Amino acid sequence: LSAEFLFQAAMIDADIHQDVNNGLTYLERIVNEFPDHPIHSKTLFLIAFTYAEQLSQFDKARDAYEKYLELYPDGEMASSVRFELNHLGIRPSFLPEDDDSTSTERPLEE
Repeated sequence: LSAEFLFQAAMIDADIHQDVNNGLTYLERIVNEFPDHPIHSKTLFLIAFTYAEQLSQFDKARDAYEKYLELYPDGEMASSVRFELNHLGIRPSFLPEDDDSTSTERPLEE
């Protein structure tokens, strides 16, 4: 049950306490300490997604996504991981731009 408790602690830190970095610490413990646990693949995906979408740390996101594909090439999230890798760091043009954002995608045609 330790992996599930760590996962819940990560969600509480990220969602309630707004402490994404501490939440990542819990998630990384799951990946490192429970490699055979059923929640491992989901946790690895969540780590990568958090690095990409919440922290804009694209190198760490890429590493985690690639590790997911190495371990779970036919996993439940494999197609999503491939999509994320192909679009890592690209902000869709239909989203509002931040001051530091550079959009590289074109708007969808109607």
